[in-house]
Amino acid sequence: MRVVRHDPARERRLQLLLVALFISFGVFAYWFGASRVIDENEGLKQENRQLATDVTRLENQNEKLASRVAMLERSSRIDRQAAENVRVQVRELEQEKAEISKTMAFYQSVIAPEDLNEGVRLNAFDLIPGNKPNRYQMRMVVSQVSRSNNFLKGTLRASVKGEQGGQPTSLSLLELAGVGDNPTLGFRYFQSFPDDRGLLEFELPEDFKPESITVSVIIRSGGARSLEELFDWHEELAANVGQK
Repeated sequence: MRVVRHDPARERRLQLLLVALFISFGVFAYWFGASRVIDENEGLKQENRQLATDVTRLENQNEKLASRVAMLERSSRIDRQAAENVRVQVRELEQEKAEISKTMAFYQSVIAPEDLNEGVRLNAFDLIPGNKPNRYQMRMVVSQVSRSNNFLKGTLRASVKGEQGGQPTSLSLLELAGVGDNPTLGFRYFQSFPDDRGLLEFELPEDFKPESITVSVIIRSGGARSLEELFDWHEELAANVGQK
């Protein structure tokens, strides 16, 4: 047999000690868990604030980039428009230069011709297709090469020969253009038809097939001799396609 000492007071103290330890462990566990939660919550809050700051920064950058893109697009449109305007101006200047060069060449040929053979000449004859079928435009310049440059008077004729209804036919181009069959001439150096160096417009009958053009300058006073020149209709028309 074994004799066991029975001490109720000691057992109660031991039980109280165990209860106290259990409660202390529970309180510690609660405090530790709460501390961790608080730390993690604070970390999450700080991270959220950082993310909010980053979002604001990125939104600002996006707005700046969007504004810059819009500015560059506007600048690009302006640059393209400016470049197109410059190209148009260059084309216009080139056309103006070509016209001025052509005019200067004409006046030079009248005032200081290369050959000194005196007399009347048809300095220019242009036949240009119109914007409708059977419609055409023309211009002529009659000039004088002379040391004395007397004032000349006379008349001008221009006729087109061809076939109409199977028969040879001759038509007055000047009558078709509305300036009369024999407009008068009166010039010392040159005279153009029309006077503003523009274009005379005329229309041929639908069944008329042109073949040749005859231009006659009939001088009646001033001493110079008359002049007559013959042109092939199709050659003259092909040579001046694209002119206005």
